[in-house]
Amino acid sequence: MQKLLQPNQVKPIFKDKQQLLKRYILKEANGLTEIANANVIRVPKVIFAADDYLILENIVPKTKNKMFWENFGRDFGSFTSLQVRVLVFMRTIISAQLNN
Repeated sequence: MQKLLQPNQVKPIFKDKQQLLKRYILKEANGLTEIANANVIRVPKVIFAADDYLILENIVPKTKNKMFWENFGRDFGSFTSLQVRVLVFMRTIISAQLNN
């Protein structure tokens, strides 16, 4: 068995068919990969995906400092219309995958 983690890495998230319907496991992995490829929002990396289980990177949230909301508002306000269209497009893809 190949070791997936280096000693300094965070423990990954493990999802199995008990947590997700079997037909959605690979769809979730594909959707996360597509969102990551758009490079618009940080999503967990797919470490491994199979019909019965999914292993994802565990993203640990950073601590919020005093300027968090002000910085968030500025960053969000700086989105271009192209970035907003990409977000809408990705939402459409995810919705379509969930409905299939």
